[in-house]
Amino acid sequence: MEKIFIGNNFLSKINQLFDFSRFSKLAILTDTNVAKHWLLPLKKSLKKKTSEIIIQPGEKEKNIKTVKNIWKKMFDFGLDRKSLLIN
Repeated sequence: MEKIFIGNNFLSKINQLFDFSRFSKLAILTDTNVAKHWLLPLKKSLKKKTSEIIIQPGEKEKNIKTVKNIWKKMFDFGLDRKSLLIN
């Protein structure tokens, strides 16, 4: 079931909204534009070690090569079916 949360101070409440302990690993997928504003605050607010996958922004990056690179990094990080990928 998908959930959408809208509001202020979301990062300060993220651990109350989600039970991250049920996931074997966490990874964050973002692009460089978003990462420079939100990656560090998000990682600090999560109470679990996270891996990060950062891609280049833009429509030209939405291709099979980028997807293959994402899959490789997910494999290298040891993500499994019980992992959570935050995008």
